[in-house]
Amino acid sequence: MRRKLKTLKSDYLRSEFFRNALTLISGTTIAQFVAILLTPILSRIYSTEDFGELSLFMSITGLLSVVSTMRYEMAVILPEKDEDAVNVMALSFLIAVAWSVLSLFAIFLFGDLISDFFGGTKNGGYIYLVPLVVLMLGLIQVLNFWSLRIKTFKSNAYSRIGNATINNGLALGLGITVKGSFGLMMGYFFAQVTSLVILSRTVVKNRRKFLDQVSWEKMKQNAFRYRNFPKINASHALVGSFQENGIIFFMKSFFGTSVLGSYSFAYRLLSVPSSLISTAISQALMEKATKSVNNGETIKPMVLKIYKIVFILGAPLFLTLFLFAPDIFAFVFSEKFREAGVIAQILTPWMFLNFIANSASGIPIIYNRLGIPFLFTCIDISLKILSLFIGWYFKSYHVGFMVMSISCSILLLVTFAWIYYLISNPKLNRYD
Repeated sequence: MRRKLKTLKSDYLRSEFFRNALTLISGTTIAQFVAILLTPILSRIYSTEDFGELSLFMSITGLLSVVSTMRYEMAVILPEKDEDAVNVMALSFLIAVAWSVLSLFAIFLFGDLISDFFGGTKNGGYIYLVPLVVLMLGLIQVLNFWSLRIKTFKSNAYSRIGNATINNGLALGLGITVKGSFGLMMGYFFAQVTSLVILSRTVVKNRRKFLDQVSWEKMKQNAFRYRNFPKINASHALVGSFQENGIIFFMKSFFGTSVLGSYSFAYRLLSVPSSLISTAISQALMEKATKSVNNGETIKPMVLKIYKIVFILGAPLFLTLFLFAPDIFAFVFSEKFREAGVIAQILTPWMFLNFIANSASGIPIIYNRLGIPFLFTCIDISLKILSLFIGWYFKSYHVGFMVMSISCSILLLVTFAWIYYLISNPKLNRYD
């Protein structure tokens, strides 16, 4: 173990890549620190049902927003010329606006049906915020990748800090004065406003320069060049979003809002290490690895090194949760969240592997291998639905979550093997 820890002090960790990753991680660390600091208070103000209602709202907006740009935002970082990247960004903006307008029409046409599922007269009014949230989330996705391209990593960090501060601060303030999930909803809504304002500053400041570079012809050329994103990756992303968001609807139908709230609370906390470390590393890795692959260099040592580091960082935390999660949740968040701790304990092995996998999640995009991840995602969501059905059949959501944790862990091990194949074959055809 000492030898492995010493490797963290190597020159490799002092490289530009790790400085960029550290900037992203520091912003996420502060953001998550704010969330973790206030969560024990919020858990004593809001019920598991309130967290379940927030989860439903986030699931609806998450499912719609994940394809709100048809995934072209992920191509912003890929072109060698900034002019092409600007046109990809402009194309993504236009698609996001069109998608939010379509979602608005859907609300008008099927608002009553969606409202009934979402909670009827009590919470149905929140659905009218969906189109605006979908638009904001789409624009934030685009601006995040633009920020990565121009290496304004501090903007990403400030965005996350502002998002977490507004989200939890409003939820706390409103939760004291207003009963129910209103405070959680408003916190989430204005958190996205904050992120959008922070990330858009660079684009707004240089708007004339960007507008001079944008043309319909360039947008069409780049739309065709990166056509695999809407053709394959958009479908993959939608199914992938269903992994986290769509599964919420099945869970509500099978086990009710209270179990959904406990699951959402547990999943949210287990996801903290991923959003804190591996996602930030993944974003920095994508920028560095794209340049390396474009120059004909191998990224295998880099990726394996990252897997090792993330494993070492995550193992103590996830092991502790696996052994003591119910007692930790009951002590920190109050006794009513002990069951969330039981669910967290069951899901820990899967979430640990997911934490490691997320650190290199952009590798298939770099190699233009989008079909296999889509297949993995389809298998994953099928396993989750089957697991929940098994839990419903045996009248035990514990059984359902246990089957889910085991089956999804096995699938992630297969994914690791495939990623190893990719990075071992650097001459694979890319974006010709």
